[in-house]
Formats: sequence, C-alpha cells, structure tokens
Amino acid sequence: MTRRSRLFAEPRPHDTRLDPYRDGVFELRSGGQLIGYLTTTVGPMRSFPAFWIKQEWLWAQPHWLDGHPQEPEEDYGPGWSLIEQLQAGAFETFDAQADEMVTYETVQKYGPDRDRLWRQYGSPDAAD
Repeated sequence: MTRRSRLFAEPRPHDTRLDPYRDGVFELRSGGQLIGYLTTTVGPMRSFPAFWIKQEWLWAQPHWLDGHPQEPEEDYGPGWSLIEQLQAGAFETFDAQADEMVTYETVQKYGPDRDRLWRQYGSPDAAD
C-alpha cells in the first residue's frame, strides 16, 4: 500500500457532539405556528490545510410546508454555530421571500414521529 492510499484509508473521526443531529428532524415554528421541518445529517469531509485533516460536517435542509424551496445549510467545527442555535431551540436562516434573516423556534422530534417525518422529507440533500 502506498503512503497516499494509507492516508485515505484511515478511519474517519466520530464527533459525539454531532450524534443528536445524525438523521435528525426538527419542527420549525414561527410565533408557535408550525411552518416546516429541518432535517439534519452528518457526513465526512477533509479540511485545510491541503485536505489532510479529517472531520465531520453537518448538513441541514429546511422543508417548508408552503413548498417554497431553500438550499441546504452547512456547519463546520470547531465552532458549530448551527448546533449552538439548535441547542438553544432556534434556527436562523436567510428568508428569500422576506429578503432578511429570520429566526425560527425549533423542537427536535424523536421516536415514531421522527421516523415518519424522516421518511417523508429524507436526508438534507433529497428533493422535497
């Protein structure tokens, strides 16, 4: 095995702080009114310098009940700003319809509700 292939064959890290967000589902609410769901997943990546540092990253995809599309959002350590928001019960994003940053309330779903919603909305990069 060459030196380069060993570098790519090494196991990826597993950041336990990300465990609650592996295939996670959150309600998105505004003023207490349900307006959508946020699905989250964690994937492997390499970062600088020169893509040798292995780490994980967080993808988050809003799914709005009115059907308007939105690109997924990404979060990277060590800061994990999206995780800090979700732990505080919030999700801040740019609302293209309102042309401004908006903060929504979040509630993480568990059990059968989470399973049903995950089947409906899927991973963050899946189309609605």
